[in-house]
Amino acid sequence: MVIQYMISNIFPKNMIFDKELNDKQFELLESQYKKFLSLGKEVIDDSQYQLFLDKNGKVFLPKGTLIHGTNIKLDTLKGISKNGILACEFLGKYEDCETLYCADFHRVVNDSLLSSYDSNFIADGKTPFNKINNQIAFIINPTSKLGGLLYYDLFDSKFDNNFTVRDILNTSAIPRDFLGANRGMASAILCGIPSNCISGIVLGDNVLLKKDVVDEIKRLFPKAYLVTRKGIIIRDYSNIIRVEDYENLAFNYASTLVLEEKLNSENELLKHDYEMIKKQLFSILNSLKSNTSYYQQATIYRDIGYQIPCGLLDKLTPEERMEFSNNKKNLR
Repeated sequence: MVIQYMISNIFPKNMIFDKELNDKQFELLESQYKKFLSLGKEVIDDSQYQLFLDKNGKVFLPKGTLIHGTNIKLDTLKGISKNGILACEFLGKYEDCETLYCADFHRVVNDSLLSSYDSNFIADGKTPFNKINNQIAFIINPTSKLGGLLYYDLFDSKFDNNFTVRDILNTSAIPRDFLGANRGMASAILCGIPSNCISGIVLGDNVLLKKDVVDEIKRLFPKAYLVTRKGIIIRDYSNIIRVEDYENLAFNYASTLVLEEKLNSENELLKHDYEMIKKQLFSILNSLKSNTSYYQQATIYRDIGYQIPCGLLDKLTPEERMEFSNNKKNLR
């Protein structure tokens, strides 16, 4: 049943009201959507796009990070780029009768390495974690800038006795664990999160093999970092200063690892592509020699997990060699 309201102009014309709201609930929804629209027009501080690394340089997700998985259909990506991660009623679509007027997210309970989160994740078919290779996941850093939106996580225990807020949900249809033993592992954010607050994107393995799709994701989400589910960095503006072609280099390196893994699982048809990417990788490395300093070259070798050539080490200052002495890895 669709509920009809005398609605202010703030809501989209195709907005669907699939559950009747009382006056206080309606006012809350209207207020929250105004915050959503206002934040979506702001120039967001760079801290929103921070990629977090531990002391060993591994990608980790801070406690409270929100994760929203989706497919890589072009219409889906363009829709999120334009509208944000928005409750489906605002898009003229019916909800699943659970988290009404809310956008659904997984939530990181404790600081966790991305690789560990991936391996321990119970596959849901919507995110790339645990080898769901054709999906991507949007990452939302829980910064203070989003406080006004994140406050209205309708799964939060602070609303247990606030029936005005909690009854927006259809609690009888929500999996019991979301409000019980596993509380905190999922979030239902009233309205949603605007696209300019998307901090990063985790790419499924198969997505890495579709360069045109990755390029489109980069274009649609120009500030978001890109990583693989194993924590390999494709694009990051917050920690590493990229030289020309470095993004392509990192992408090709990650693609090579995916192809290598597929080769090990009896997919011989990919061997030709694997060799071509390796040649391209070394071609880019060679081209960087004439465009970067010795120190920058050594940094690039280290960051992509390649052994720094002895000849290059000899050209560094003693202080620079000391910096890289603990970062030697076997050449792949």
